[in-house]
Amino acid sequence: MARDFWARRREFDVKTFTVAQPLRQGRRNPGGPVLLLDTADTTGGGAAGDSIALVRGLLEAKVTEPALAMVIDPEVAAQCRAAAIGQELTVHVGHKIDPQWGSPLR
Repeated sequence: MARDFWARRREFDVKTFTVAQPLRQGRRNPGGPVLLLDTADTTGGGAAGDSIALVRGLLEAKVTEPALAMVIDPEVAAQCRAAAIGQELTVHVGHKIDPQWGSPLR
């Protein structure tokens, strides 16, 4: 069985994309929505869920469409919860649970 899996290993390679690539494709698809999933940071697979890479990619692509990005950051959640309604905050979000993959985004 091990030899069989080794011989077929390339069949299991996952194709990866920059954020800009699927955005271009999604914008050509009228009616949306377009879903971009950071499968490398999924909590269902044991990751921390605190990566900010997708958010950085959306900012770099200058996305103007409504967007939702899930980032686990209890510290920033507590800061938001403590803020008054309408209060503006400057926060550093992401990469606090597992900082080896990047740095927080201001």
